[in-house]
Amino acid sequence: MQIIPDITALYQFGIFVFAFILMNVLIFRPIMRILARRQELTEEAREKSKELQSQAEEMIEKYSQKIQEAKKEGQAFKDELKKSGEDQAKSVLEQTRSELESLAESTRKQIAQEASSARQGLQGQAQQLSEEMAEKLLGRKVSS
Repeated sequence: MQIIPDITALYQFGIFVFAFILMNVLIFRPIMRILARRQELTEEAREKSKELQSQAEEMIEKYSQKIQEAKKEGQAFKDELKKSGEDQAKSVLEQTRSELESLAESTRKQIAQEASSARQGLQGQAQQLSEEMAEKLLGRKVSS
């Protein structure tokens, strides 16, 4: 059996080529353009995503640095306030100590003065009492 092509084979071949061209123009090329555009958009989105990711990482790094700087500044301010408070407390303590020493010295002087006055007063009274006692005991006036 031999197959001899006849004119119908040529018609079929023509219909096939026509259908191929028609499908190529109406279906395959538009689908290929859509797929290419889709691929292009996907690549653009990936690039944009990478760019945004790197920007976010930079912002996070800057934010972390600023937080560290703020912590350092806060710690320095805290230390400064603490030192200032300690200096102020020392100053107040020294001033109070000085005032207490001054008060104690003036009190000592006042007590010494009052004691001296009291001694003089008591010596005079002791002299007078001894004269009175001697007069009562002797029954006569004693001259000093």
